[in-house]
Amino acid sequence: MKALHKPRLQEGEVVALTWENIQRLLQIAKLAPHRDCRPALGIMLWAGVRPAEMRRLHWEDIDWDDDVIMISARHSKTGGARCITLHPVLRRWLRKLCDGEKLSGLICPLGWKKLWYNLRKEAGVLPWRQNVLRHTFASYHLKHFRNPSQLQIEMGHSTPELLRTRYLNMRGITREHARLFWSSREWCR
Repeated sequence: MKALHKPRLQEGEVVALTWENIQRLLQIAKLAPHRDCRPALGIMLWAGVRPAEMRRLHWEDIDWDDDVIMISARHSKTGGARCITLHPVLRRWLRKLCDGEKLSGLICPLGWKKLWYNLRKEAGVLPWRQNVLRHTFASYHLKHFRNPSQLQIEMGHSTPELLRTRYLNMRGITREHARLFWSSREWCR
C-alpha cells in the first residue's frame, strides 16, 4: 500500500455568505415566526458551531461568567472538546432573547429542521451549503481579528492546515463589513 500514489484531495471552493445574505438572514430572524431560531442562528454564525453540534447544545453549555461556549467531547464532530469565545455581539444577541431569564435545556427547539428551513427560505438564502455559517464565521473572524492561531483553537482544528485549505475564503469580505459583522450595535438593536 505504501507504494501506491495517493492523489491530493482537491477541495471545492467554499464561499462565506455574502454581506447581503447575512443582513437578510438576521433581519428575517428578528420576525416573530422565527424567534425560536434566533439563538441557534447566532451561535452558528458568531461562534462557528457546526449544525449537528448545535442540535446537541444546551443553554447550560454557555458559561456567561467566562464568556465561552463549551462544546463537550461527546457533542463534537471530532470527539475533542473545545471552548469558543462568546463574543460581545453574540452575548448581546442571546441576552436580548433571554430577557434576563435563565434558560435550560436544548437550544434548538422542537421541530428545528422545519423551523430552520423556513427561516432560510423566507430570507431567500436557498440553496444552502451545510456548513456555510461555520465558513462565514471563520472568514469574518480572520478578516477582523487577524489571529489564525486563535481561530484554529476556536474551530477545534488540531493543525492550521484545514483552516487554510478549507475554511478561509474572504473574497468579497471588506474590512468594514468584517468590523460591522462583529459589532453588536449593528445587529442587536
